[in-house]
Amino acid sequence: VGVVPGDDGRFKDEPLQSVPGFEVTRTENVGGGREFIGTITTQRLEGDYSIQVILLEPGVGLDVLPSLGTSLNEVRVKAETGWVILRGPRSGQELETLLMRLFPG
Repeated sequence: VGVVPGDDGRFKDEPLQSVPGFEVTRTENVGGGREFIGTITTQRLEGDYSIQVILLEPGVGLDVLPSLGTSLNEVRVKAETGWVILRGPRSGQELETLLMRLFPG
């Protein structure tokens, strides 16, 4: 799990809900009942691989997420808008590069 420091000014804008350039195959709300705490967007990479973009509202802890699969990596940053998390079968460096594309400003 890689944690990108969120205090360097790159993460002040509202993040995109998906990484540009990859097909969105599913978007779902996270939260029990009527309580909205975030979204999970699944996107197709090359072949049968996919990544998940997880956006959690401010104040929501990471304990609401399902455990990370053994073949997956994760990078995350605590932005002003809450946690922004990428999970997928890529190296931490590749996921961090994709994470940065969520903040085009």
